Amino acid sequence: MDSPTDSVDEARSSSYTAEEFVELVRDVAADEMPRLFAIVYEQVPCRDAEVAAYGMAFQGRAELVNPDGTERMTSASADQAVAVLAAGTGDNQVRAHVVWLDAKPA
Repeated sequence: MDSPTDSVDEARSSSYTAEEFVELVRDVAADEMPRLFAIVYEQVPCRDAEVAAYGMAFQGRAELVNPDGTERMTSASADQAVAVLAAGTGDNQVRAHVVWLDAKPA
């Protein structure tokens, strides 16, 4: 049975130059790249802020981790995660919101 590397080498040699293949791989990776975000707790009105979690929004799910790495969470979306974390504060003086960290348009 051929290894995946054999298939890639075969595709590269028969279909693409080395430079074209590198560009193809970059394009595929960029198209599937998750969006980076943070969920920030803001003390209302604008007194203080802290990062509650950092996340990656993939197609169909979001993966989050708190800043010290001790807690992780999977959610259907960044918006659903912010709703869960906002409800968990139990403080009506704290607002949670998403801050997108990448340059991709929403």
